[in-house]
Amino acid sequence: MKITTQNILRYMKVLTAGTLITGIYLHLSRLVFGMENFQHYLFTPFFEAFFALPMIAGSVLQLMCIKKIEYKTIVEKIVFIVCTFQFVVSVPLHIRAYVVGSTNYIHMFPPIYSILTIIMWSFFIYVITSLKFKHY
Repeated sequence: MKITTQNILRYMKVLTAGTLITGIYLHLSRLVFGMENFQHYLFTPFFEAFFALPMIAGSVLQLMCIKKIEYKTIVEKIVFIVCTFQFVVSVPLHIRAYVVGSTNYIHMFPPIYSILTIIMWSFFIYVITSLKFKHY
């Protein structure tokens, strides 16, 4: 398959939406199963290393697309920039968990953080999947 700007946008949308959906599932699991069960059975350092891979790829593709997207509104641009910032900043945190062998950092986030994140990322998915490239 030839790498074109349209394909890059497609890959970026899939990786970003897929990563956000996985993140929503994780935050929801934390709320449903409780912190101890969540951390013991699901959110392990190995899972963190695996989860970092699509996040890294998504970050790179988001950074490649940032100036090539035709934003219909300022809200779309802000959402995309905030999402890209979250991905880029989160990568070292998720890799660190694997390197040090602990996901205990999640204890500093209260349950309300998960609720707000689920809402915010659902909106991000909606906006990001509707983005289009500029036509030159």
